[in-house]
Amino acid sequence: MSTLDKFFTVDGTKHILFHHRDQEQEGVGETIRSVSVVSRTHSRAGNRHRLYVTSSIDDVLVNGRATLFSRQDESKAITSANIHKEVYLTVLDGSVGLAQGVCMLVRNVFYPVLRHSRWDTLMEISGGAKMVEKFLSSVDTFVRVLEGACDSLQDNVVLPDCAQVDLCLLTTKEEIVLTSSNMEAMEAVDMCVRMWMQQIAKVLTESEQIHRESDNVGPRAELEFWKRRMAKFNALEEELRSGKVKAALKCQQVAQSKLLKDWARIEQAIIDSALEAKDNVRFLYTIDDCCEPLYSNNPLQIVASLPGLMNAVRMVFTISRYYNTSERMTSLLVKVTNQMITSCRNYVTNFDVDTVWSQPREELFQKIDACGSLHQAYRNNYEKTRKTVAAAGSKQSFEFSESYIFGKFDTFVRRLNKVVQMFQLIETYSCLERCHIDGVEVIVGRYRAAVSSMKKKTYDFLDHRKQEFDEDFAEFEKNICDVHVQLRAFIGERFTGLHTTRAALQFLSIVERLGLPELGQEERYAAALTMYGRELDMVSKLYMRQRLQPPLERDVPPVAGKIQWVRQLHRRIEEPMNVFREKPDLLARGEAARIVKVFNRVGKAFFEYELLYYGAWIQQLDVVKTYLQRPLLVWDSESREMLVNMDADVFMVIRECECMVRMGLEIPHAGKQLKASKGDLRRKYEQLRVSVYATHVFSRNSTLSLYKLDFGFDRNSAVSLA
Repeated sequence: MSTLDKFFTVDGTKHILFHHRDQEQEGVGETIRSVSVVSRTHSRAGNRHRLYVTSSIDDVLVNGRATLFSRQDESKAITSANIHKEVYLTVLDGSVGLAQGVCMLVRNVFYPVLRHSRWDTLMEISGGAKMVEKFLSSVDTFVRVLEGACDSLQDNVVLPDCAQVDLCLLTTKEEIVLTSSNMEAMEAVDMCVRMWMQQIAKVLTESEQIHRESDNVGPRAELEFWKRRMAKFNALEEELRSGKVKAALKCQQVAQSKLLKDWARIEQAIIDSALEAKDNVRFLYTIDDCCEPLYSNNPLQIVASLPGLMNAVRMVFTISRYYNTSERMTSLLVKVTNQMITSCRNYVTNFDVDTVWSQPREELFQKIDACGSLHQAYRNNYEKTRKTVAAAGSKQSFEFSESYIFGKFDTFVRRLNKVVQMFQLIETYSCLERCHIDGVEVIVGRYRAAVSSMKKKTYDFLDHRKQEFDEDFAEFEKNICDVHVQLRAFIGERFTGLHTTRAALQFLSIVERLGLPELGQEERYAAALTMYGRELDMVSKLYMRQRLQPPLERDVPPVAGKIQWVRQLHRRIEEPMNVFREKPDLLARGEAARIVKVFNRVGKAFFEYELLYYGAWIQQLDVVKTYLQRPLLVWDSESREMLVNMDADVFMVIRECECMVRMGLEIPHAGKQLKASKGDLRRKYEQLRVSVYATHVFSRNSTLSLYKLDFGFDRNSAVSLA
């Protein structure tokens, strides 16, 4: 238990590892307990295992599941209060091999966590983003190298030993001659050589077959394939140079066996295959450096690296002895295409963090545009490389199957375009959500159902291999089309129920603000123009019938009332015409010419009507001005009473002035004076009325004659307010 105790103390051990080992194996560390288990992979049923714990992880050979605990800070003691913050747990599956277990751990756990981390501190400094990408690229490279090593170990070819003859002991010429003279020994050697030849022939046959791989692997998979193949044939060459093989061949030579000829052919095939693999690996390493941006950069950055990549491909095609075949170059370019698609998809989805639904539309469209730019740049660089090779006079033309190379990318870009079209349709018809026309709720419900149906799809919209999206998108387009047809019919039905041009134009304006195409607006505006023509004739007849005695509003003077009335008629015909003026194509129709002509004639009549009465009122104002020069008081000889000499037209003219100003008409200076002195005139007029009334009351109750009263002025004098 001392190992465990040291892990929890201050300045204790940094790591502690728990792992299983067979009881027969020599363990490292302190045994905690022994258990009896059934191993599923490496142990036979009933084998006893022991659980070991150790603080040294350097010398431990893990061949099963291991659990590693690590401390963050050795200066702190581990307690129940801080163990969740200070201790990290790592589970390593060594049942598939230690290297493979580490590879799986880094690839499936560490790398995704690092890729999706925010890196806030580094992102704040200059060049922090490049440092993060460089680090992630190095981790990815480490994983690939580790995977390649694991694959190479699994693919190694080991020639079995001869069961009857220990060939490793045949080190001298005498021993070889003696073995060759022994018929039974030679039969065993011949059988062993034939078995080797069969094993090697199988390896050669498998190497000539088309290797199967995933349809979305990148160009690095090609390099890894040839690296594994090079390691396999290098190991096979080492086997051929081993002591047992040399001894067996010497025995065959002494015995003059007929197998030597077949062996020489197989041996040469191995040498040729090894040379081919080495040469291909050498050139593919050059391309691998140029392919790095495909794995670490976004599509816009990849565009800048395409010329260098295509130049490297051209160099391999021109110089390589083995790799410049049409099949291999096409396969390489297809893998380049695959990685571009993968990079585009990771760029759009932020490495599967976001979906097309969770991102802002504008940002999503910009990313999709970047993918389209990469697709076009890839095609352009390929075409440029093809022309460069042709201009150089190469014996082989840089002509490969473009449909095979670009087919996936074309399909992927078409899928992206469909995604854009889907969101554009959603955005276009989202105006229905803000539409307040009565009765449109049913159509809005169908639109929402169509959008909701697409949102509920669980598959990846960007996976161009899934045909479900194409079917669902076609169904979505059909549903939106049905919504459009239903909306158009609904608008037509509502429009038919409108009976005035103003209401029709207001309704069409609401529909026009929706911004939806092909709703039959042109035909309806033409119908509204026809309706307007009828209303124009009706207004013209109404004017002719009421122009002499038009209906006036309450408390409106006659001249201002007539001008207000004719202006209302003018607005009634002008407002629709202003709308029609904004549509030149509508006014270019044949029937519009007559309507415009009638509008101009009626409008001219309205203008002349207003000008006529306005001019007459101006003249009347000059007459009314003379009224103010009359005496304030006059003597009525018949009633023998004093009267206030104020003409009612004065206050009528003042009211006219107020209405004229409200309607925006200019009034003369005299009218402005009258309007300004309205309150003073009204006050003096009321004062005089009261005074005269009081005088009348006094005269009735007094025996004095009115002529004997001294008012201080001559009753025949002219006192004015001018």
